Amino acid sequence: MSADAAVAIVGGGPVGFTLANFLGQAGIRTCLIERESAIVDYPRAVGIDDEALRSLQAIGLAEAIRPRLVEGPPMRFFDSRWRPIAEIDPPTTEFGWRRRNTFLQPELEAVLRAGAGRFAHVDVRLGWQFEALEDSGGHARLVLRDPSGTLTTLAADYVVGCDGGRSSLRAQLGVALDGDTFAQQWLVIDIADDPLDHPFTGMYCDPRRPTVCVHLPGGFRRWEFMLLPGETEAELLDPAMIVRLLGRFVPDPAKISIVRKRVYTFHARLAERFRVGRAFLAGDAAHLMPPFAGQGLNSGIRDAQNLAWKLALAATGRAGDTLLDSYEAERRDHVRRMIDLSRRIGRIIMTTSRVGAWARDRLLHGVAGHKRARDYVFNMRFKPPPRYGAGFFAGRGTEDQAVGRMFIQPRVAAGGAERLWDDAVGSGFVIAGNELDPASMLGAEAEPWRAAGARFVAVRGGGELRLNTDTLAVGDVTGRLGAWFAANRAAIAFVRPDRYVAAAAEADGAMAAARTLRGMLA
Repeated sequence: MSADAAVAIVGGGPVGFTLANFLGQAGIRTCLIERESAIVDYPRAVGIDDEALRSLQAIGLAEAIRPRLVEGPPMRFFDSRWRPIAEIDPPTTEFGWRRRNTFLQPELEAVLRAGAGRFAHVDVRLGWQFEALEDSGGHARLVLRDPSGTLTTLAADYVVGCDGGRSSLRAQLGVALDGDTFAQQWLVIDIADDPLDHPFTGMYCDPRRPTVCVHLPGGFRRWEFMLLPGETEAELLDPAMIVRLLGRFVPDPAKISIVRKRVYTFHARLAERFRVGRAFLAGDAAHLMPPFAGQGLNSGIRDAQNLAWKLALAATGRAGDTLLDSYEAERRDHVRRMIDLSRRIGRIIMTTSRVGAWARDRLLHGVAGHKRARDYVFNMRFKPPPRYGAGFFAGRGTEDQAVGRMFIQPRVAAGGAERLWDDAVGSGFVIAGNELDPASMLGAEAEPWRAAGARFVAVRGGGELRLNTDTLAVGDVTGRLGAWFAANRAAIAFVRPDRYVAAAAEADGAMAAARTLRGMLA
């Protein structure tokens, strides 16, 4: 008996809908189950990074969300006396986008929901409740409750839990969350008609009450205030208290238009497993982290893109369990590093010790006088680079080599116009050669990659090349591609659909890399 869907997604937040868009783009029959009919309107994520925007670009939705972004706002740290001690404003666009951007999650979710509507084979069931998961031999069998309360079942080849920190699917699988719940709570307030001319994110490291203030698009602003020992949620949500808290920033806080407010308890937790048989966990269902590094939603979007292309290959019989197992092998360690980063930044911001704050302020003021330390802070080099260890890779080398890292995205010349690399080369596997035709180099070994939908790309710095008819020539107008190949001592690069480098080799190693990777798809 055939399944009702190749992939069932439980949970329709930004991670679930990102996954649905990727699978829809790949032509995979997908069913998304979401218990809420409307987009939940309370304060949630406001930071999106360059990697996540590149993922939205891959599903054709980046330009739809772009007018709703503040691109590249700096982040300023203030000491206990509200004096600036550091500013993070990285100019890099290594992956095609600014490293820091702010947005409003309800607007992103609206774009993602509309995007899923492009695909007739993506069945979105809003107002449906996931009840249970059963193993039905060759399928996963989901028990669902429709909006009228009637129970029904759905058979799927694979199921992905994107249903948040209290994931019902994770509970059904018996997967534990390891980690901590922070004792501190934070009051989060979003306002409209922003009265401040502060186009930056302010991190006020004041031991009397650590505070975050975020410049958002559309005239919105967010404040986050840490609850102090002995304070209750009810006390902080009291209108008089909110006026008192905002009064430190604005002249007439009583006139501010509050859109949404909520008290949060932050977590740092990681699921012990990301896969159990036919079931997978992604986003908050798999990991929870404090918001201080702004990586919670971004990590979930990375999960979605990493898993989507693997599920698409498995669902169409072009890959097996080895590739699916690589999802946990790749994502779990990277998420752990992001959780650690969030906790480190939190310790800087959240200290209520005056002695600790004094020592921190002295240290951060001193950073400005040392070039390497300043670059480490100001250009966000403290953020763990997107790099995977074990997984779908061939020829792993030293820390300086490209394999396991995200491929760059400069502008290139293709088809008579300049565009970003990803837009020029497409969404599947890319086999790129520097000043050579990779299809010609691989010969007969190119055929199975053609069958897998790979795109062959010849990077040209200016010379002429004889190309196969299916090889795309792109002009290296910025010189960054040629510099990348030279720095990594490579002539050819195998780039995965999620833009990570699966292999990079000199000409004499290209054939072996192609065969190794092809074997890993079996």
